[in-house]
Amino acid sequence: LKLSCNYTVSVDSLHWYRQYAGSPPQFLILDYSGFVTPLVSRISIKHRKEDNSVDLIISSAGVSDSALYYLALQPAVTGNTQRTMQLYDRL
Repeated sequence: LKLSCNYTVSVDSLHWYRQYAGSPPQFLILDYSGFVTPLVSRISIKHRKEDNSVDLIISSAGVSDSALYYLALQPAVTGNTQRTMQLYDRL
């Protein structure tokens, strides 16, 4: 399963989360300046900085992966600590 997202700003880091109904968001994976840290098995990303796009890839996706998925971006602007978060549709 692949969830694709495009963004319009230069970013320092990308954070993917998922949220099951009635539960707090779960941190899935971080890409910080090209260093990728996955925290959940079967989760990976393909980040195409030249296209300002990133794919969240869930291998062997099943019913247990049904949730809301979020992408949080840390813009690459000196002194800017504001984060942008995008809600990805339910699976």
